[in-house]
Amino acid sequence: MHYKIGVDTGGTFTDAVVLDEAGSITTGKHLTTYHDFSEGVGLSLAVAAEKLSISLEQLLGNCVAFAYGTTIGTNAIATRSGAKVGMLTTKGARDTIHIARGLSRWTGLSEAETKHMATTIKPAPLVPKTLIREIRERVDYAGSEVVPLNEDDVRKSVTELVEQGAESIAICFLWSFVDNGHELRTKEIVQELYPDLYSCTSCEVVPLEGEYERFITTVLDAYVGPATLGYMKSVSGFLREKGLKPRLLLMKADGGIAYSDSVLPVATVHSGPAGGVKATQTFGRILGYDNIISTDVGGTTFDVSLVTNGKETFNREPRIEKFSTLYPTLDIVSIGAGGGTIVHADQELKTLHVGPQSAGSNPGPACYGFGGEQPTMTDAAVILGYINPEYFNGGRMALQPERSREAFNRVAAVLDMDVVEVAQGAYEIINSHMSDLIMGMTVRRGVDIGNYVIFSFGGAGPVHVAYMGAALGARKAIIPASSSVYSALGLATSPIGHTYIKYDYRTLPVTAQVLNDNIGELHQRVKRELAEGGAHPGNMDIQVSLDMKYLLQINTVNMTIPLKEEYTEEDAAGLGGLFDRAYTDLYGAGAAYPEAGRVISSYMIKGEGLVHDFAPSPAPMARKDSGGGAKGSRQAYFKGAGFVETPLFDFAKLQPGNEVNGPAIIEADETTIVVPPGYDAALDGFKNIELVSTEG
Repeated sequence: MHYKIGVDTGGTFTDAVVLDEAGSITTGKHLTTYHDFSEGVGLSLAVAAEKLSISLEQLLGNCVAFAYGTTIGTNAIATRSGAKVGMLTTKGARDTIHIARGLSRWTGLSEAETKHMATTIKPAPLVPKTLIREIRERVDYAGSEVVPLNEDDVRKSVTELVEQGAESIAICFLWSFVDNGHELRTKEIVQELYPDLYSCTSCEVVPLEGEYERFITTVLDAYVGPATLGYMKSVSGFLREKGLKPRLLLMKADGGIAYSDSVLPVATVHSGPAGGVKATQTFGRILGYDNIISTDVGGTTFDVSLVTNGKETFNREPRIEKFSTLYPTLDIVSIGAGGGTIVHADQELKTLHVGPQSAGSNPGPACYGFGGEQPTMTDAAVILGYINPEYFNGGRMALQPERSREAFNRVAAVLDMDVVEVAQGAYEIINSHMSDLIMGMTVRRGVDIGNYVIFSFGGAGPVHVAYMGAALGARKAIIPASSSVYSALGLATSPIGHTYIKYDYRTLPVTAQVLNDNIGELHQRVKRELAEGGAHPGNMDIQVSLDMKYLLQINTVNMTIPLKEEYTEEDAAGLGGLFDRAYTDLYGAGAAYPEAGRVISSYMIKGEGLVHDFAPSPAPMARKDSGGGAKGSRQAYFKGAGFVETPLFDFAKLQPGNEVNGPAIIEADETTIVVPPGYDAALDGFKNIELVSTEG
């Protein structure tokens, strides 16, 4: 038996999914081990291997594809524990990342927050000015050399930076995305002097216009590079020792997986939720849903993304904390709202607050018994009767409900409220936070929620989804059968993926030769990379898009065009009209201004190639009667009714076709599904749960 494996290291749990040749899914889950992440990887895989009645070595020895998702880069930025970066830049551009185009003070803030300038702060610089060196060199906007590269400057500066303790080097020259010769030669010199020192160039990381964004994206790559590469070497070595033969695949923030030794470290930042979005896209296609709101409630964060017309949505200028970057990512928005989110009270105002801080896995929620004393949403779910303390993580981890009550008692005392009132209040607040985020991703962007279905996953997602949906007016939500390890499932089923960008600034009209040269170069490159990853040409999906704008505009609009082996003059002449229509669709009638002239600034190609097909078959549907899965009852709290004796069901014993009427609680091995009054839960042929409101 051969296996495909996906492992996702999250903020609280490390999840593993194993797919066999028949498409059967086996899961494993273990607390994330912060002292050594590879230990959590091994422990989660051991849980899955035990379910298969084989050893970890047998599991890995028969693995044909292993994909991994890591938060190591994200964590390094969040905790400011990345490498000490030295930066080389063009003489005169030393202050670029500190000035930050005046954006960093405002980036990521709401409109209301930006009105209070006195309370805004710039983020601490990733590279202090003492670690930035100016190099005498210059290329102009057309790619012509104005000042030759002074190699003596490079050698002297790198030596000084290393002597100051620099652990990596970011090379960022002006206009290097037009002519990259100076940057690449500088990197050669760095590697000649210090072969083991991590170095990166802006022309390789993001070859696009946007001086600050290009520089800071490259600095971020240097900042997370040493830790990411060191960690991947450690994980890869551990897996090799246990018998893994194929090369390790790594999830990237753009939703593609690629061999770990070919992935830019910055491409892994915020890649954690990408696996869940890819699984949503895959299962949406299988189930016949084109428009999906992907919601992931883990232990630390709540992540939302959209799948529209069967395709993920992208963010071309994503924000990493308060840094505006250029590396394209899936459009995923997150807030601190999960099972480990801390509940606290304002002593002065006597108000209840939830998040964004998280207890993580260590010390974790109070009920874990690992020393955590602050109440969390997991503790609230225990108090409200949603989580069975004796069956948490399939009974492999017993919870201590008395510690949950002790923790909430401290908050209740401040607010002069009952413990249950506080737990229910926290539950309502976090549900409100979640529905507000979805509103921001949909209604406030002009997206009609009525045309979308909610997919809810993550270990804590099924506890909250009914109330999220009710607040949004959504009558149906899908809870995948493997919802608690859905991101890992996405890793195991994702295609190989690569995104490439090329800058070539031109005013329309352009010739067919220009299109064929630029797109053809990218097309051949992505096909070659996909083929080397094992994808057959018939299983490749390649899309091409252009970054365009009206002359003198600052921001571009990304416009998808059909991919052709050869473009004609007619195709080239039609680009202006296509852009006018795309611009009108985006900004409304009358917004287009073709009289200003139109510009193409860059070309992007995104390719995916399926190496191992995933096409599960639905099981025969049983009767609606769910009595075979019944497992007793317990008291659970529902707003408006208080504590109610609530029927319990064992998810493992329920069959496709069964229906469960609310109020009810379905206990799965690694999650809990809350079916409130006024809802029914029906299992489809894949044992996904359709949660449907029975009220008008």
